[in-house]
Amino acid sequence: MFRKLIAILFVILPALVWGQLNNEALTYAHTLDKADSNSLWFGARALAFNKNNEYFNKITDGLTLFGYQFNPYLEYHAGTHFVIEAGIYLQQDFGNKNVSTIEPTFSIKYLEGNHSIIIGSLEDSYNHNLIEPLYNYEKGLIDRQEFGLQAIFDEDKLWADVWVSWETMIYRGDPKQEEVIGGISSHYILKRTEKSMITLPVQFVVYHRGGQIDTNPNRLITITNVAVGLKYQRSLSGWFREWSTEAYYAGHKNFSPGVGSFYSGSDAVYLNAGFKAKKGFEVLGSYWYGKGYYPIIGGELYSSESFSFKKSGYIEKQRGVFILRFFLNQTIKPGLRISTRFEPYYDFGNRQFEFSHGMVVSANPEFFLTRVKKIKF
Repeated sequence: MFRKLIAILFVILPALVWGQLNNEALTYAHTLDKADSNSLWFGARALAFNKNNEYFNKITDGLTLFGYQFNPYLEYHAGTHFVIEAGIYLQQDFGNKNVSTIEPTFSIKYLEGNHSIIIGSLEDSYNHNLIEPLYNYEKGLIDRQEFGLQAIFDEDKLWADVWVSWETMIYRGDPKQEEVIGGISSHYILKRTEKSMITLPVQFVVYHRGGQIDTNPNRLITITNVAVGLKYQRSLSGWFREWSTEAYYAGHKNFSPGVGSFYSGSDAVYLNAGFKAKKGFEVLGSYWYGKGYYPIIGGELYSSESFSFKKSGYIEKQRGVFILRFFLNQTIKPGLRISTRFEPYYDFGNRQFEFSHGMVVSANPEFFLTRVKKIKF
């Protein structure tokens, strides 16, 4: 009865800032000004992060993520449509004396107006604007980089991000299987006025593991996550800057051969409500109820199958949680942002309160180096 009451309240009460979590402090995107054509730039993406989950449940483990990500790069603006970027990505987890990750980054990007096509290092993770049941906030702090092909469309009413990320490459006779993750994240504006907007978000993620030239005996796996929603957003004057409500139907479908009935598919409801105020203060309430949901790269709290290191194999066929989130997001200066969060939640099935908290500081400075000889593309 209490879960039903929560669901009704989220449908009828107006209150939200963003449909999903506000992760603007963790996003980076590329633009191309015609005035910068045929020029060479130096830039860096830097992120210092801390995330502490005080969890003692059977679905996901408590953990602490503490470290930094650093990606210095050279960027060549080749004409008015192409950007060629090369750099190196470093991640250091505090408490680990070795650098956790060292990867080269390289991308060729074609930009035409507000549209872009990227091959190589993608505009990844939080830039996809997926809801948390489809993209885990912590994944971007552990395994952020994506490499593959991406197309971003930004029309007057339609925004869409379509991408394929090649996770594991195999060669003839390899003992491992290839792994690929792809998806579509989009929203269409159904109605827009000076102060309000109604949008239709549609999101889809697919994971495939298999291959034909490996020696791995494991079976082929193909799993999808999907979410379709409706969002209403309204601007306000005064201390409260805007509010909105949204509701999603979400689920997963397992197309892998030999899958049991529990793992074949699921249905879930994801509701959000909250507000955005001045000085970067935000409050967001999230309600989730799912039957047998399995997230591919989504938040582990929403899963019915345990991701816990100590409780592997544990199942909760029905899972309901309510998360109350408090954010303080501030832009110190252009390109330098700080975001803090505190997120207590209640697990209805286990009658359990737990919480997490975190902070990120991000910077993306860019410096003009020189003009270069014009190359025709």
